[in-house]
Order: sequence, then C-alpha cells, then structure tokens
Amino acid sequence: MMKIKDVKIGSKFKFGKIEFVKLDNTHSGCLCLATHVLFSDCFDEVGENDWATSTLRQKLTDVIGDYIDTSALVPFDRDLTTDDGMTDYGHCTDTVSLLTCDEYRKYRKLIPNRGEWHWTITADTFIYSYDVRYVDSDGSLRFDSICEEDNGVRPLCVLKPDTIVGMEK
Repeated sequence: MMKIKDVKIGSKFKFGKIEFVKLDNTHSGCLCLATHVLFSDCFDEVGENDWATSTLRQKLTDVIGDYIDTSALVPFDRDLTTDDGMTDYGHCTDTVSLLTCDEYRKYRKLIPNRGEWHWTITADTFIYSYDVRYVDSDGSLRFDSICEEDNGVRPLCVLKPDTIVGMEK
C-alpha cells in the first residue's frame, strides 16, 4: 500500500475493485486510467455526440461508486474539442470520465492494449452529431456511431494525492 502521489508514472495499481495505470501528476492529484473496460454501452441514447449531455456520462457517474471510493476523486476539466478541431461543445467538469483523443495520443505509451474497444469523449465532428472517436482493439483511433453498444467504458479519473492504493506485485 502506498499513496498515489508516490506511485511511479506508468505503474499499475489497484484502487477499490479496479486496476489502474498512473498516467500523470496534475496540479490537483494524479491522472489515472482503468487498465480494462469496466462495462460496454452506447455513447448516447438520444443521438448526440456531446459528452457533456451524453447518457454514458451520467451512467458512468452513477455506477463508479460501486467500484471505487468516490470521495478520493478530484473534479477535473474536460476539453470537448472535436477531432476536426471545432470548439462548439466547449468544456465540462467531471469526477470520472473517459480519455480524449489528445490524451490518448499523449499517454499512448503508458496505455496497455487489451484487445478491447473503448470510447473516448472526443466527437468526430460537430457537423455530424452521430459519430464519436474510439480506441480499437488494436490501439488505433477510429470513429463509430454513438448508438453502438459494444464499445467499452474505460474510466479515467484524478485521485487526490494522498489516496492510498494497492501496488501490483
């Protein structure tokens, strides 16, 4: 057991029922990504590719407490710039989220391939509201319809620096 602030970037650890990899230190804590998909679901049941209003965002927020102690989570900014560079969706604040495409590219060397598809929060384009970017099972970025239910949810969060985590042996 150790504090997350003392865990080396790129190391895996257990927090609650989820194995994570530490991606970075932030001004408010430590950015961490689940090493596996937690569940699969569609991005939005209504038909929009805006993460801030997506049904998946709400579902993830609702279920994460079944897996981890949510009191250790720090709210963090989410940049909703689309893959084609449009900023119409702006930003939102989450305590649990998914990667953006830019974050995926930045931390790619630390993110293990698991042979599982998983959503990002990056809309393909603002113009066509039905496509969202995802990470394919081979690690490549692609886009898919928001109603596709077989794409996974791989939680991303910022843990408070003094959060106690279990280290992999």
